[in-house]
Amino acid sequence: MRTQIKEHTYLGPDARFVTEPEYPEFAWKEIIVNAIAHRDYSIKGTDIQIKMFDDHITVESPGTLPGTVRLNNMREIHFSRNPKMAQLLHEYEYVREFGEGVDRMYREMEEAGLPAFIQWLSYTI
Repeated sequence: MRTQIKEHTYLGPDARFVTEPEYPEFAWKEIIVNAIAHRDYSIKGTDIQIKMFDDHITVESPGTLPGTVRLNNMREIHFSRNPKMAQLLHEYEYVREFGEGVDRMYREMEEAGLPAFIQWLSYTI
């Protein structure tokens, strides 16, 4: 996916060129890891889909938001639909610390001056 993310190059304050990705790497990785960790695997016939547009990326993960997680509380409420999958992702270091990813994703998007919002039934950045 890294090769598909646009980059912007500009002249920095020290007169050197700076190249930055369109989206923070942590944000797009987190959204994909979350789709894998929290997918409803009982839903057959569909897969996680990553769609790239000129102005956003959408990651569609089958199923609704897990447990008591809702759009208005997902930065504070943590629930794992698939705890064994989450543990595996942690062991392989795709997850550093449980419960920190979504909040950090929002912060990194805000720091990059980008909107961060999550749509129902899909994750969008």
